[in-house]
Amino acid sequence: MIKPSRTFLLNFTEILPLPLFLVYAELIDKGISAQWLGPYLLSSLLAIIISSYLIKEKSPLNRVILGINLYLCSGALGLLFNFTWLNHFYGEVEAAGMLFWVLITCFASLFHSKGLFSPPQANHKKPTKEALAFVSIVLTACLVSVSFQGNRFIAEIIPFILVFTSYNILRNKTIKQGTRKASIAPISR
Repeated sequence: MIKPSRTFLLNFTEILPLPLFLVYAELIDKGISAQWLGPYLLSSLLAIIISSYLIKEKSPLNRVILGINLYLCSGALGLLFNFTWLNHFYGEVEAAGMLFWVLITCFASLFHSKGLFSPPQANHKKPTKEALAFVSIVLTACLVSVSFQGNRFIAEIIPFILVFTSYNILRNKTIKQGTRKASIAPISR
């Protein structure tokens, strides 16, 4: 069992690739495709290092952050291998690209034996209603983000606040129903 203070530190480090990417992206000329390699590559390498360490430590991975990290890695691969269609797509959908990866990750987690955010000792044969509700929330956030492109507040800030907040609320509700010990189901073990 991981100590609560250590759990907080691990959870804090798990999110670090996202602010690194966002800060770095503000410092580049966004109109030059090659300039994006730096933020994508650096943040995806950090995401891989941190996620690998968390898996090694048997610490559960936050599915929202995992989806964002997969977006960062796919963006880096797209730039490294000159997948112009992918880079163009990410440029068109902006923040919704991250939300698409969160949706894909959460949808895939529905079919994982541990579920989307169930206690580690649980073994679900079918998705919980909280998990299905969360996937619906992420889908809604994706649609809002795509529909309001250009309006940073509605297309970027509100959808991510909605996703992170609802994830924590539904995860905590699921944990309270299943166990007194709070943790998110590990991706693999």
